[in-house]
Amino acid sequence: MNFKKLSKEKKNQLVLVGLVTLVLMVGLGYGLIRFQLGYVKALEARKVEADKSFKRMMNAIQSTDAIEAQLNASIKDLETQENAMVSGDKFAWLVTTLKGILRQHPKLDVPDYSTILEGECSLLAKFPYSQVTISIKGSGHYHDIGRFVAELENDRPHFRVLNLEVEPAQPGPHGEKDQVEKLSFKLSVAALVKPS
Repeated sequence: MNFKKLSKEKKNQLVLVGLVTLVLMVGLGYGLIRFQLGYVKALEARKVEADKSFKRMMNAIQSTDAIEAQLNASIKDLETQENAMVSGDKFAWLVTTLKGILRQHPKLDVPDYSTILEGECSLLAKFPYSQVTISIKGSGHYHDIGRFVAELENDRPHFRVLNLEVEPAQPGPHGEKDQVEKLSFKLSVAALVKPS
């Protein structure tokens, strides 16, 4: 078919058909095909997210043993800590424990132990343990008192020293030099109670 031999009307119709076809193709490209490409991209993005979620779940499943081991270690640590807390006869336990600590500080003289006060934990808000508080009075040199307080605070995480009061000791009847250098102290010790 020779385009030059066609009549002007046929040429115009042929050009018009070509233009309409071109317009329809462009319309399809921007309409349907572009919509389909957007849909495919959205599916690919969802597939990537699903793959990431799957990998996270598989990692969680694979780390179950490690998490369980960590949980068991934490439970054992908690049991160890709870075994070091006040239990049984609270007054006797506290006095026995404090006397055991004071044996390591022989220069301190602690003749007075008050009765215990028992209640909710005031050291930390909404803490699931109760606490008992006992007050002690005694005398000793400044550095001995400091070592005793430091041992209570640092070596026993379930003890806290509260309301430490220090003042010069009253001299003895003979005014001994050692007694003049001593200090009187009063402090309260709060200890966590092992739950029953």
